[in-house]
Amino acid sequence: MDDRNDRLRKLKDLLNAANGAVEDTSRLHNLVFLCEYAGTDLGQDFDFQYYRLYSPTLARDLDIAVESELVNQAEESGKVSLRTDKIRKSSQLKEPGFVLVEKLSTEKSDTLEVLSVLCYLYKVGYSEDQLETKLEELKPELKGCFVKAYDLAERHFSIKAKMLAHS
Repeated sequence: MDDRNDRLRKLKDLLNAANGAVEDTSRLHNLVFLCEYAGTDLGQDFDFQYYRLYSPTLARDLDIAVESELVNQAEESGKVSLRTDKIRKSSQLKEPGFVLVEKLSTEKSDTLEVLSVLCYLYKVGYSEDQLETKLEELKPELKGCFVKAYDLAERHFSIKAKMLAHS
């Protein structure tokens, strides 16, 4: 999906599934990645930069959405939210990625970060046996979130991380 209008519409749908708002842009990048990983094409490309997932296309689309007044972004906190007149019942969004975002919208940001990195590593070819070692290398400061992230990875994506066996 290359059409910017489609990407902006999908961004609004994702925010809607997240109860109308996302705490900051880092969390937004993680939720968009996980939404796409669950099978809902949002037309965003992701790279792993500075130990986190980042989408340059999402950053540009967010700027356009703010300039066009499709969404609001708080200057100090970075919170991204739909205008209240744009929010609708999220149960209208049946695509698998949006259903997942609705479920994950209450998870801690650190857990979502670990989960998105875990899924990204799996997507680029790390085996289930290699995930824990690589994740510990990339995110040692978030080790307290590993078990929860592995549980979510297994539940939502059938990724069976070896850490569960000795946690």
